Amino acid sequence: MPSRLSLPLPSFPSLALYFLTFAVEVPVIALRILIAFVLATLALFLAGHSTTSAASLGCLALIPSAWSLIALVTPFGGGWW
Repeated sequence: MPSRLSLPLPSFPSLALYFLTFAVEVPVIALRILIAFVLATLALFLAGHSTTSAASLGCLALIPSAWSLIALVTPFGGGWW
């Protein structure tokens, strides 16, 4: 008698596409962090502040990255609403 709680396993092409999408997203995350760090350093420098706090402002780049990772991890559709 099959269990009601068992979930069907995804096919190999589905899993391959999922992991490929995840692998492509990793460099995009790194690029977002780098661009945010450079822009934060430039903005702090032009404003006359110390640029040592630019690393903490670079973490703002993780917001869209976190949204992308949540979308990859959860099987539910999503949006900004």
